[in-house]
Amino acid sequence: MPLIKATNPIQSQTSSHATQSRNMPPSRRCLAEGNISMNLRAVAIDNDEPRCRWASGTAAHGGIPRQDRGCRDPDFLVIARTEALIAGLGEAEALHRAQAYVGPGADQILIHSKKKDPCETESFSRAWIGSAPLVIVPNAYPDLDAKRVKTLRNVRMMIYGNCGIRASGTAMEETFCRIMADSGVQNVRKDILPVEETFRFQNMHEVKAIEASFLR
Repeated sequence: MPLIKATNPIQSQTSSHATQSRNMPPSRRCLAEGNISMNLRAVAIDNDEPRCRWASGTAAHGGIPRQDRGCRDPDFLVIARTEALIAGLGEAEALHRAQAYVGPGADQILIHSKKKDPCETESFSRAWIGSAPLVIVPNAYPDLDAKRVKTLRNVRMMIYGNCGIRASGTAMEETFCRIMADSGVQNVRKDILPVEETFRFQNMHEVKAIEASFLR
């Protein structure tokens, strides 16, 4: 399930909806463009100040319009991320903000902490009684594995946000070291993706089709 974390509008969109979505407020544009983007199944919206302008007691609901829940693809997830723990505002404020997002249409709540252990995340999970399941990002605390997360009972998704790009960095370094040592690509070719496969990952055939429609 591809996931885009967006505070600003998602840029990837099909051309037929581009003009219409540009006239929407940013929060609705996230949902509209996320719905029509190729292969997107979720969008996460955070309440990072000043962009989402959370006001104590009168939430902007993370930019989640009520009416969008009924008109969007039922398989498309809106994940509301609260930054209360990151900002040092405590669990009570995090719970308050999370609950404020559920009514307007958040399907899941993403809770994150900048601590190097999972204590805040686990405490929030145990205290959360809202109807929306939780999403966590356990990059900084490897001890929090899936088995331990299952005991919390209300976490439905774990995002390993930067592991892929870190792994790709390692792989690129190793590959270029081999190329330099071998004075060529003759030995690494069998261990790396064919160019055609990278095009498949990018849905290049769809990109070419869209490009062709503009060139008619």
